[in-house]
Amino acid sequence: MPSPPTAAAVPRLLAPIRLPRRLDGHRLDHLSASSLAKFWRCPEAFRQHYLARLRGPESAELRRGWVVDAAIEAHYKALLATGKQLPQRDIEDIYAAAWQRRIDDATVEIDWGDDTPAHVKDTRLIALRAYLAELAPTVRPASVQREFTFSLAPELEWTLTGRLDLEGADGDVIDIKVKKRHVAQADADSDPQPSLYLLERALAGRPAARFLYHSVNPSAKQAKTKVVPTARTRAQLQVFVARVLATRERSTASTASSAPRAPGRLRTPPTGAARRGSAPPGRAAPAGPEPRCRRRLRRCSSACGVETGTPPHPTGCESDSGTGDDYAARSLRQRR
Repeated sequence: MPSPPTAAAVPRLLAPIRLPRRLDGHRLDHLSASSLAKFWRCPEAFRQHYLARLRGPESAELRRGWVVDAAIEAHYKALLATGKQLPQRDIEDIYAAAWQRRIDDATVEIDWGDDTPAHVKDTRLIALRAYLAELAPTVRPASVQREFTFSLAPELEWTLTGRLDLEGADGDVIDIKVKKRHVAQADADSDPQPSLYLLERALAGRPAARFLYHSVNPSAKQAKTKVVPTARTRAQLQVFVARVLATRERSTASTASSAPRAPGRLRTPPTGAARRGSAPPGRAAPAGPEPRCRRRLRRCSSACGVETGTPPHPTGCESDSGTGDDYAARSLRQRR
């Protein structure tokens, strides 16, 4: 039986020191869950949005989600500060005021699609009432809208950032989604948002056993609210770190050969960052894009430069033999 690899024998992941420059000359200085998700769906869409700064109209879906979040945030902040709930009338007034501010914002163009502003406002009020009645009573908040920024290594000139909707007193990380369909379990298990947020908690020394989506669908005929749990093992978080580094590498493939890199210590989740058995039964680490994203990549392959039918290597490993995840995990373990 061959002896286990030594630290010198294990390949090392090189962390790019800087993110690419935008077309205006300013350099990107952070990545978020949404920017990572956009790149993994379509690299060309990432470059247009974050590097070329080409922004289309804001969707009604995004707008209605924001105003519901604003009202729910006010509810939890009052509960955290005083221990008492705001009257529902006050929360609905906050919702109405937030809606009007967004509608009156002349700097933002909204694509309403087949909806009308009045219909969107009414359906989101239904969503708010359903959330307050069914999900809000189950939460004891420990923090509301906590922002974080952290780096994977001291030498890097870029960070990972995010904002947690809620952290419960029981340790859960909670994100509220108001959409036309409930969050699917497969999406929750492959979404970069839980990976990033649980990684931050693990590196901060406060590992969370699970991430909960509070999913609200005001048009649902039956349950308008749903709790969708997901979790990440330590191995899954390691692969996520490797994939983040590979994302930066591929985002500037044309200049990658000249980009400075730091081979030094990468921050990785400590042992026990997530319970070993906390991954959903029968589910492997979400190392690559889930199938729906792969189909999107094939559709935009002519613009992205992604070879048709070939998903990107999730860890940047040159092999597509299935060993990429082990490569990342072994390499990152050496940085403990």
